[in-house]
Amino acid sequence: MRGGPLLILLVACEQPPSLQGSADELTFRSNGVVPAPAAERIVQEAASRPDAWAAPPYVVAPSAFFGKHVIGYHCVHLRDYETASGEFRTVVAEDDLAMACGEVRRDVAMLADWSRRFGVRWELRLGEGRTKVPGPAGDVARFTAVACDTARLGDLAAIERRYSDRPK
Repeated sequence: MRGGPLLILLVACEQPPSLQGSADELTFRSNGVVPAPAAERIVQEAASRPDAWAAPPYVVAPSAFFGKHVIGYHCVHLRDYETASGEFRTVVAEDDLAMACGEVRRDVAMLADWSRRFGVRWELRLGEGRTKVPGPAGDVARFTAVACDTARLGDLAAIERRYSDRPK
């Protein structure tokens, strides 16, 4: 019985890791503890996501009381890269912005899907922008609009083809 209050204090004081953000990375974390099977499935699905522009999303699920926290980040801007032959190539800024916008939209949709399927609420950050998924539709739309700012979305498949020599 003596351990009960201590256990309650430990559980009440447990905080998920802080959410850092940069203009190049979308960071996200679960808002609360996720059951271990759901967290492990989320990590697997993130690792198997095909066709990321700059890099695949990186998602981990450290242990917590009664489950796991799910934390991830996704670098959405490529900017430049080295080809397999050793040449350096710079991505046209307009192309990179369009592809980053597509990545942010795809990530928000992925998080919304996990929210529906696993009952997870998410906190997101990109640069100074923050939102929650699920959240008010206007907030999520504004968050995505800021990420897409001046992007001309055009033909994303054509942009992919122009940079088909990028590392994947």
